[in-house]
Amino acid sequence: MGSGVKTARLRIGGMTCVNCQNKIEKKLRCTAGILSAGVSCGSGNAYITYDADIISLRDIRTVIEKQGYKVIADAGRGPRGAGRVIGLLIIIAALYMLLRQFGILTSSYRAGWHRQIWATACCLWSAC
Repeated sequence: MGSGVKTARLRIGGMTCVNCQNKIEKKLRCTAGILSAGVSCGSGNAYITYDADIISLRDIRTVIEKQGYKVIADAGRGPRGAGRVIGLLIIIAALYMLLRQFGILTSSYRAGWHRQIWATACCLWSAC
């Protein structure tokens, strides 16, 4: 590998199917200076190995955008991940409060619940 060879991961928006993936991948592989390209519509990522002496990352972004897709900056990914974690914590806290409110997490509920099951089982057994 030469001294100008680099690898980049780009997030691509607008891919909806494998045909989109193949279209981008084929165009990248046919572009001068790109040594290898792998695109995944599932993850929305493109992994590109290129010779920086021949083509720049900006030029690669332009090639993708000319195909009708959008290259997404990684800077926007951080807050989205943090927002998701906060959302999950809120859901967990709400579920905890509901379970506690209805007595599912208290020991008195468990004891009462076992008595009710035992009483039901005894009624069913005595009916036989």
